[in-house]
Amino acid sequence: MNTLLLLSAIILTISGSDGLSVRQTRASVNVNVNDYVDTLVYKVRFDAARLGLAPMTLPDVNRTFDVTLITDFHGGLAMTQGQLTGATTMFRDGDASAEIQGTSEIIFTHIGFKQLDYEYKYVASIMNMGPSGMCRGSITDIVLSLEISVEATGGGAAIHLTNFQISHTGGLTVHLDGALEVITDAISDVITFAFKDVIIAFVSGEIKKAVETAIIDIQQ
Repeated sequence: MNTLLLLSAIILTISGSDGLSVRQTRASVNVNVNDYVDTLVYKVRFDAARLGLAPMTLPDVNRTFDVTLITDFHGGLAMTQGQLTGATTMFRDGDASAEIQGTSEIIFTHIGFKQLDYEYKYVASIMNMGPSGMCRGSITDIVLSLEISVEATGGGAAIHLTNFQISHTGGLTVHLDGALEVITDAISDVITFAFKDVIIAFVSGEIKKAVETAIIDIQQ
């Protein structure tokens, strides 16, 4: 269904629901908004490479840390050439919903990912030793919450992403190549904190930009 017609159907269903039961109205709206969100998700997945998501280039990270090897030592960790894959596994997580707020219709939805994998080159510096190698792993159970505003205009509809945030994060697996066993845990902890502090927010921001672009593209 044409996107504009689909959104118009949602607005008409909600605003003209006086003669429908609550169950009928909710079912009709859910079908329409689910179709719209599925169209949006498909667009992001289809254009993932053009949108910079397949793969996604991750930011370089530099961190310091302490490790106890009989005594305490201070170390540094540099993570470079990071990439994230799996954005094309994006899916709508549960039913979307919609409601009228003033002159706008607001669509509420969640999106998740079946598989997100990352890799980084890393160099650690401890006691004049420089273990280095590849760091690989997966990010599990990320769920993003979206609110999309739709307002009817003279010739169509103005559609904007009005809210986008991480609503749930799961776990992070870390596998290191080339690290000394005695410092593996310390390096893994630094990488985990870096993801929670910087990298997850970066990934969310890149996906947000891709969704905003897709919203514009499917209106044209």
